[in-house]
Amino acid sequence: DGNQTQTQTYNEFFRYDVNGQVYTQNPTRSGSFKTSYITAMTAFKNDDPLTNKNENFEQYAENRKIIMARLNGLGPGAGAGRFDTNSQDVLIPAFLAAYTGRDANKIALSSFPKIPLPNWRIDYGGLSSVRFIKRYFSSVNLNHSYTSTYNVNNYTSSLTYGSQFVNSKSSVFDIPRGDSINSLSVYLPVYVIGQVSIQEAFSPLLGINMKTKNNITFNIRYNRTRNLNLSTSNSQVMEMRNADWSMSVGYTKTGMKLPIKYKQRVLVLKNEITFRFDFTIRDTRTVQRRINDINVITQGTQQIQIKPTINYRINDRLSLQIYYDQSITVPRVSNSFRRVNTLFGIQLRFSLS
Repeated sequence: DGNQTQTQTYNEFFRYDVNGQVYTQNPTRSGSFKTSYITAMTAFKNDDPLTNKNENFEQYAENRKIIMARLNGLGPGAGAGRFDTNSQDVLIPAFLAAYTGRDANKIALSSFPKIPLPNWRIDYGGLSSVRFIKRYFSSVNLNHSYTSTYNVNNYTSSLTYGSQFVNSKSSVFDIPRGDSINSLSVYLPVYVIGQVSIQEAFSPLLGINMKTKNNITFNIRYNRTRNLNLSTSNSQVMEMRNADWSMSVGYTKTGMKLPIKYKQRVLVLKNEITFRFDFTIRDTRTVQRRINDINVITQGTQQIQIKPTINYRINDRLSLQIYYDQSITVPRVSNSFRRVNTLFGIQLRFSLS
């Protein structure tokens, strides 16, 4: 599905002059913008293990020159100014082209994409009907989900232009290119945007859920997320990545016989007992990317988690849980330390309802 959300606020002051005539002052428009997007084409371009460089960011840096040339070729205003590689109107289209995998020579020169692009979810249970699989498994389901969102967290009309391009009926899709320049003869944007971001998630990229004929369940998931933040004030991109593998195995049994005898009789657990084992490997990192500078990992960890549990329902109101939870965390930055957390315990729960 595709979706788009906009919020807008318009402010205008009305005052009387010395002759009693009404005039307006400081009309401004501000708001936020969010639209579903597709950035999957660049999601799997990983960092260089030694330098942390990424092909997508290098492409963004190159795209600035292409977008700048396209904008300067349009010649807004009387041609007294110019766009440079760090102009807001250059950075955002260059960023979008790089992380969508599109050609910078063809991408729209707008900070607000008009058409929301579809995201999707796929669930498939057809394998359950395959004869060989059907013999051993009562259900086999595959699932995949993809979401990507482009956000303009806040935009505000520039006071430089006053009411020239800002009115109560204007749309972010109809913004003309400004013709005012700064002290370096660089064109100023009509709307000031401090930051834009892309939030992407494969949740999961692939998920497999299986249940055998004798009530053993297997769940395997591989998730990937990526958050990208572009700052227009310094051209930097902050990239946060997360990838995790998780596996879960469960078994449920009623009337389980214990290897223990009492008065020459084998003990039997009459009610339902559930065994579960969860295992997760997670890798997170945050990289600060600067043009013509080194790429620095500012945060990040590698984590392994092991979590077996046993649950037994004694009666309708009383249940027992035995659990063990160990996580090992290895930092990616030198100012943090390796951590090992271990939890073990027994819980007895009583329900009043």
